[in-house]
Amino acid sequence: MKIILEGTDCSFKSTIANKLSKKLDLPVEKGSDFQSASGTNEDLFNFFLSKIDGRDKIMDRSYLSNLAYTNVYPNYTRITDEQKSYIEDKIRNNSIIIYLTASVDTIISRLEERGDEYVTTDKIEPIIKSYNQVISDAVDNNMNVYTFDTSVLTSDKITQQILELIIPLGKDVHSSCANCDKDISKDNSYFHHTHCFDCYLKIMEEISN
Repeated sequence: MKIILEGTDCSFKSTIANKLSKKLDLPVEKGSDFQSASGTNEDLFNFFLSKIDGRDKIMDRSYLSNLAYTNVYPNYTRITDEQKSYIEDKIRNNSIIIYLTASVDTIISRLEERGDEYVTTDKIEPIIKSYNQVISDAVDNNMNVYTFDTSVLTSDKITQQILELIIPLGKDVHSSCANCDKDISKDNSYFHHTHCFDCYLKIMEEISN
């Protein structure tokens, strides 16, 4: 399972990633940045492929950031539609995307307090608009997407709600799927230990649609 945290700057991605990492004992990897988009398309695509290997992890940004930010910063390298489709086919069945958002004014206020090397406050509104379109496209492509408003929910509350989606059973504990009655264990039990992975995916697809 890969947990992909997405959203504009100052949307609590790193904070929530670190909290999830401590709870789940999973590594956090940076999945996209301006530096990775400063080279060739081939290098960029290979960078994203290296991030979608078989390991469970928490990803702070992904290919979605590249798509959202290059709409606003066109001088940086962007993956193609074909490359995006390839990545999504690879991760669709083993990942969830957490889209962290907030109002333009909230993000601007946070950015003014924190500062950023690349992003200025005048870019926040177009970045959010770009993100909304990119995330909408991901939902249309049957990716498993959850949206959380960080101006309403605290990072602790969001972390807890994410954990409620994905925390597996404890070691050596078995149960039966509430939907298909299949035997399930730590490696493939989701939704408070009640569903097997196949049924979990079906439910995710229904939610996304």
